[in-house]
Amino acid sequence: MRFVFAFVLATASGQSIVYSAGYAAPSPAPQRIAPGQIFTIFVSGVMPNTSGPVSVPGGQPLPTTLAGLTAQIAQAGSGLQSPLIPILAVVPHGSPCPPIAYNPNCLLTWVSVQIPYEITYAIPGEGGFPSSVFLTVSDGTNSSTPIELSPVEDQIHVLTDDTIRQSLNGGQMYPLQGPAITHANGALVDLANPAIPGEELVMYTVGLGLAPNAKTGQPTASPAISLRGFSMKYDYTANAAPSSNKPPTAAPGPGAPDPSILFVGLVPGLVGTYQVNFVIPSPPGPLTPCGAAVVSNLTVSLNGSYSFDGAGICVAQ
Repeated sequence: MRFVFAFVLATASGQSIVYSAGYAAPSPAPQRIAPGQIFTIFVSGVMPNTSGPVSVPGGQPLPTTLAGLTAQIAQAGSGLQSPLIPILAVVPHGSPCPPIAYNPNCLLTWVSVQIPYEITYAIPGEGGFPSSVFLTVSDGTNSSTPIELSPVEDQIHVLTDDTIRQSLNGGQMYPLQGPAITHANGALVDLANPAIPGEELVMYTVGLGLAPNAKTGQPTASPAISLRGFSMKYDYTANAAPSSNKPPTAAPGPGAPDPSILFVGLVPGLVGTYQVNFVIPSPPGPLTPCGAAVVSNLTVSLNGSYSFDGAGICVAQ
């Protein structure tokens, strides 16, 4: 299972430290986050008032208190209206702590939250460094120490078998099998229902940043709000990992318009969730069929100014 996480462990003194943060694998703190970002933190030392998972049904505004827990952030000069941020889901004791010598047997509660759209971030080419964002989780009695986050324009995460996908819409957005990439009729693209070249598909993501008139914690009204500045990379190598279409030394900034992308915007009825409608290009040659050890024969990667992410799918020829 692929998790979005920031581990926060309680020490013997009752304080907390960040163990690691990242999407598909551990990465050094501070974790990058974009305006409107949805992500999950794993925290010890706080006690939710529930014995089972609690999530907010899709289509409803998100509360700032869920299962007795609150999350608040601070950023100097950001103009935030409230330090409390929306919570999508709380799962008590959702994961064991990593095997660290000072505290090997603790359990973690995971909390999925949305970062406000009002945070500030550095704009490519304009210089300057925004102040860090600090996130704290509390049960009313105990609190984690502040978790440092680094604000950027975008921090793309394609939904797959992860805590974000479980949190959105009460876990009912799509079955938790493979990446959330669908045909036009809403059916998942998979081995039994592959895509075909020239077909329009829909990819679901979080972390694409600001959108016109988007409101923190509120479901997107229909029609969806469109965004610009994103591009796709198509890799027909079997079982390829997501990759960027920018040179490693390229400065942050939007890429050229991508004719294969038909729409990028927020999903109506959901909070902080984006859809990317795109058309699969023709492969450069014969495809390796999916099956057995070949789980994908096309990897589609979405590229933004600061980040990229993607997923492998099956294409029939």
